[in-house]
Amino acid sequence: GGDMHDDLSNETLRPLPLPPLRRRRRGRPRQPLNLDKHAPLFHLLTILRAANAQSLFALHFKALGISQRTAMRRLHILVEQGYLAHVRLDRARRVYHLTPKSIALSPRLMLRASSSMTATPADRQATYCHVRSQLWAALAADGWNIGRNLDACVAIRRYLVDDLVARVAAARADQRASLEAALRTLRAVPGLVPPNKLVCSRCRASCTGGPCSRCGAPTEAKLLDERFACRACHAPVPRGGGDHTDPRTRRSCACRAVREVDVLRYDVAWGRINGVLDVRVLLVDDPSRSVERLVRNLPLVTSAQRPLPLILRHTDPHSRWDPRSCRWASSGRRKAELERLLAAERVTLVDYKSEIQAYFVGL
Repeated sequence: GGDMHDDLSNETLRPLPLPPLRRRRRGRPRQPLNLDKHAPLFHLLTILRAANAQSLFALHFKALGISQRTAMRRLHILVEQGYLAHVRLDRARRVYHLTPKSIALSPRLMLRASSSMTATPADRQATYCHVRSQLWAALAADGWNIGRNLDACVAIRRYLVDDLVARVAAARADQRASLEAALRTLRAVPGLVPPNKLVCSRCRASCTGGPCSRCGAPTEAKLLDERFACRACHAPVPRGGGDHTDPRTRRSCACRAVREVDVLRYDVAWGRINGVLDVRVLLVDDPSRSVERLVRNLPLVTSAQRPLPLILRHTDPHSRWDPRSCRWASSGRRKAELERLLAAERVTLVDYKSEIQAYFVGL
């Protein structure tokens, strides 16, 4: 027994190798980001220019059944991979915008976007985008449809035209002529006419007018959810481009680059309340445009039309909202000018979500 003890004591004892530690897997493994699934997100940003995270969750991720935590992580991944960029406004607010890498993802994005969309927006422009995206998200959460597409164009046209049609039918003989003239004016406004093209009612071929040149059948108008404009002079052009005149110089424009633009130049929220169509026009003061142009873009056509329900927001840094008293503590020149122009038009200001503002007292 002693000899065995001596032999063991003279040997170098080595520890037995331990099995490799296995990392414990928590939950499901992360799947690679599906960019096709988030194509509507990039398209949304071609409309909004930039938006904050909560608005993107409400307008995009929530419809896909994605939780808020997962949505924030995916936004972070999109920024890491260069498909989105963000700019911070203050300690609590930031907005996300497109990059050249995201625009190159599809021909539709390349057709809709411009190089200015990939540049970091200035502070006032970013603030405008923040307020606008918040209002979009709030309206969507309250059950409104909101956009600038064909459906929005049809909704605002029906809201204004149908009311005037009913008034013409109920008018006295001495009032009917003036109302009918106002109705013709309203129906012919380019901003209220949905984009369309003539197609054959039988073979669906595109036509220029009159009977179809192929089969002789009558033609009909087909509504289109798209408009196109010249990238240089912004004049409306067909999808494939073509000869056109610069609206500013009244001269022929040689540019052949075409860009897809929104059907409307303003935001419309629409829905049915007790079966009746109702709309709200959203006007957020865009610092990149003049006040006169903002009002001129609205569908304010004739004094005979019904008043336009308007949700108005100001982005003048000299105009600050007091959340305690729910009043304006100070008013800047641009805010006063915009309100003066709207006071002369047939609009009804709608009090909606007054807590969504650009600038507050003390900030």
